[in-house]
Amino acid sequence: MATMVNGTLTDQAWLKEMEAMSPRDRAKKLAFAAHADQFRDDGQAYIIHPSSVVDRIEAAGCSDERVICAAWLHDVVEDTEWTSGHIEMLFGEEIAEIVDQLTLPVPDRWPHNFHQGRELKTLALMGKATIMSPAAKVIKIADRIDNLSSAKGTWKASRLAAYAVQADRFLQAMELTTTPEMEFYRAYQELLTQVRDIISSIQQGQ
Repeated sequence: MATMVNGTLTDQAWLKEMEAMSPRDRAKKLAFAAHADQFRDDGQAYIIHPSSVVDRIEAAGCSDERVICAAWLHDVVEDTEWTSGHIEMLFGEEIAEIVDQLTLPVPDRWPHNFHQGRELKTLALMGKATIMSPAAKVIKIADRIDNLSSAKGTWKASRLAAYAVQADRFLQAMELTTTPEMEFYRAYQELLTQVRDIISSIQQGQ
């Protein structure tokens, strides 16, 4: 887990440098700092993941600053020592709220049974999906595209299949509150098509 949060936040030179940046550059800098000592299952530096999520969102035609900032930061609160309060202080309430919608609280104790724990997490994700803002929906789908793509090369078939089922369930929940009038709908649809194709290929054993 990343360290030096408080030290970073009291470093006046660092804060001054952050203030001089555009919000998206500031978000990128914070993401690199927060995930500096983290690695994924495949051994790659963790920062490759939020970077890829941002790339996928922009490739889908969305360059909204709020979305890009929150995409860089989407795992910071869940996976590091940085908090929602830190995000709000540096980026404002709106971006902090988007990140919060993408953050799944980790209970003090998950059930010892792996399958029960996974089901509880799936239900929590489905609950989050129904109340996500358009920005959060776009980011979450891009996040799952990247996770599924990465998992296809590293996970066992049974684990990958279960992960695909989980993704399918919360995407269905997300669709319940999505309409064509939604902000960022075109990017949402483009990314949704991509993730559906990946889920289908996994389910077909491709």
